[in-house]
Amino acid sequence: MKRIPTLLLIAAAAPNAALAATTAGFDAHNFHLNAADGQPISPLEVPSPFITRGVFGAAVFEYAKTPLVRVPASSDGTMDWSKAEPMLDDVAALNLNLGWAPVRFARVDVGIPLFVASSGLDGAANGFTAGDLRVQATVGWSQEEQRGFGIAVQPYVAIPLGADAAFLGNSAISAGGDLALGYHTDKFIVAASAGYALEPDIQLDNLSGADHVNVGGMVGYEVVDNLGINAEVRAGLPLAANDWPGTETPAEIIAHAKYQLPFGLDFLLGGAGGLSYGAGTPAWRAFVGVGYGPVFDATPKAPPPPVDLDADDDGINDDVDQCKMEKETVNDWKDTDGCPDGIGNLTARSLVDGKSVPASITLSGPTGAQTGTASIKVDKAEPGSAWTAKATYKCYTGEGSATAKEGDTALDIAMKPSLDAKAAIEVVNKKGKPVDGATVKWDVQEGGGCVPGATPVALAGGKGEQAVGAGKHRVFITAKEMTNFSGEFEFTTGATTTIRVELDSTRIKLEEKQIVILDKVFFETNKDIIKPESFKLLDEVASVVMANPQVGRVEVSGHTDSDGDDASNLDLSQRRAESVKRYLEGKGVDPARLIAKGYGETKPIDSNKSSKGKANNRRVEFNLIDQASPTGPVEVTPGTPGATPAPTK
Repeated sequence: MKRIPTLLLIAAAAPNAALAATTAGFDAHNFHLNAADGQPISPLEVPSPFITRGVFGAAVFEYAKTPLVRVPASSDGTMDWSKAEPMLDDVAALNLNLGWAPVRFARVDVGIPLFVASSGLDGAANGFTAGDLRVQATVGWSQEEQRGFGIAVQPYVAIPLGADAAFLGNSAISAGGDLALGYHTDKFIVAASAGYALEPDIQLDNLSGADHVNVGGMVGYEVVDNLGINAEVRAGLPLAANDWPGTETPAEIIAHAKYQLPFGLDFLLGGAGGLSYGAGTPAWRAFVGVGYGPVFDATPKAPPPPVDLDADDDGINDDVDQCKMEKETVNDWKDTDGCPDGIGNLTARSLVDGKSVPASITLSGPTGAQTGTASIKVDKAEPGSAWTAKATYKCYTGEGSATAKEGDTALDIAMKPSLDAKAAIEVVNKKGKPVDGATVKWDVQEGGGCVPGATPVALAGGKGEQAVGAGKHRVFITAKEMTNFSGEFEFTTGATTTIRVELDSTRIKLEEKQIVILDKVFFETNKDIIKPESFKLLDEVASVVMANPQVGRVEVSGHTDSDGDDASNLDLSQRRAESVKRYLEGKGVDPARLIAKGYGETKPIDSNKSSKGKANNRRVEFNLIDQASPTGPVEVTPGTPGATPAPTK
C-alpha cells in the first residue's frame, strides 16, 4: 500500500486563562504546521524515510476562537468566569510551509503563519500581520519504508517578526526539539512524542513562565486507499506557573481527515478543541488545507542487467541468452532462455461434419481431467504438453488428441454415429392383419444422424427391422387410405425395441389445394365448442399437417348457413375456425403454419333452401395456402408429429 504525505500539526489547546494586565507578549496562536511527509495519516511527525530530493509543501487556512481571555478575580479570590474578556479572538490565519529532503532520512521545513484577521480587547482589530518564522529539521530512522518501527528527532528555531503585541508571536527568538516514536502497519499508525521548548520569559500580572515540555500522542487509520482519519493530543507542561489550578497547562485534541491524489496533491479538513484552561489556546479551532508531497512507488522493480552484458535488454545476460538480439517473452514458460515465444490456449471442440454440437466432453492433460459441453478452453497450455479428449452426443461418439504448440492449439473431436440399437416394426389393421405396403420414415431432423435417412422404407408383409442409434427417436408410419401413425420411442445400445402399430381407415385425403375431410367437424349448436366425436378426425388432420411440412401453411376456414343475421354468422364462423386452430396447436402443429379465417355465409357450397343444403354449408375446411400452384404432385410423407402413442415392446 502506498503511503501519502501528511501535514504535521503541533498546537496546544484550551479555551480560557486568568489574566489581569498585559506586560509582555507571547505566541497565543501556537499552531505549527509541518510539510507533508509521504503518508495519508498522522498529523504528528511519525518517523519514516523521505523521497530523496523530494519537495514538500502545505497551505492550511485556520480559524481559532478565543485563544486568550482575561478573567478578573472576584472579591473572595476566585475567578469570575461570567466577566471573561477575550484578549485574542476570531483569529483567521493562512499557515504556509515548505520542506525539502536532501537525503532519505532528513528533511528541512520552513513555515510561517500569515494572520489575515484577529481581534484584541473590546473587539479591536489587529490587522494583517505575520507570525514567527519557524525553521525545523527532521532526522529519523525507520525499520522499513512506510511501515514498522521508527524514531526521529525534530529540532527547531522560531524567529519573531513583531506579532507579539497581538499575542500572535513571541517577543524573542525561541527554540526547542521533539523526540518522536512511531509504528506503521499497512493501514494503521500510532505515535508519541516529547520535547523541550526554550521560550522567552512571560510576565502578565499573575501569569508568569518560560520554558516548558511538549508531549503528544496520535493514532491514524487509512479507511480507504489514500484517505486517512487521525486523532492527536498535544500539551505543554507547563506554559506558566499560575495561582489558579488547571490554567497552567494548555492541552488540545486535534482530529482531521486527509485525502491524497496519486500524483501527490492532498486535501486536509479538521478541527480541534481545548482539554484544559491553559493560556494561549483556543476554545475551538477549524482548518482546511491543501498540500503536496512525492509518493513512494511501492511497485517492486527488478534490478537492471549488468552493463554491456545484455544486448537485447531483456534482463538475461548474453552468456546464457539463446537469442541475444531478440527479447525474451515473459509468460511463465522458458522465461530464462532469452527467446521470444508464446503460450497460447488449447480448445477442445466436438464436431459432426465440421459443425459444433453440444456434446459432453472429457478433456485430460497435465492439469488433470475436466468436463464441459460443446467446447473446453485451457488457458496457457504449455507447449509440448499432451492432451486427449472424449465426447458423446446422442448416438455420436468420438475421441481426439493433440500436443500443445506455441500459440493457440485446436483439439477437434470428429464424432460419428453408432447405430447399435434395433427397431422391430410390425404394422396391422383393426383386424390384426398385416398391412402390406406400409412405409416407415424417421424424424431425421430431430434424430440428427442417429436414425435411417429421409427416404421412406416400405415394409414387406407389414414387418421389418431397422438399425438406429441409442436414444429417443420419433418414427412415422403411413399406409395408403389408412391413418398415419407417429410416436417417440427410447432405444438402448445392443437391444431391440418392438414397435407394433395398428392403423385404421382414414377419413382424410391430401389433395393439391386442400386437406379433404371425409367427415364433418361437429360443434355444439350456435357455439364454438367442438364435440368429442370430432376429436379423432382432427387428430388425423394434425397428423397429416405435421407429416407433410412441404405443403406449407394451412388456412382453417369456418363457414355457416344463411340462418340468422350476417354479422352473427361471420362471428360464429371465425370463433369456430379459431377453436379448431387451437385444437390442432394442442396436438403439436406449429402455430406459424395455421391461419384461422371465418367466412360466415358468404361461400355456400349448396342451397340454403333445404335442411340438407344448410348442413353442407355448415362446415370447416383446411385449405393449403402455399400449394395453390404446385410444380408437381403432392407427396404424402410423414413429418414432425404431435401425438405420441405408447410403444409396444
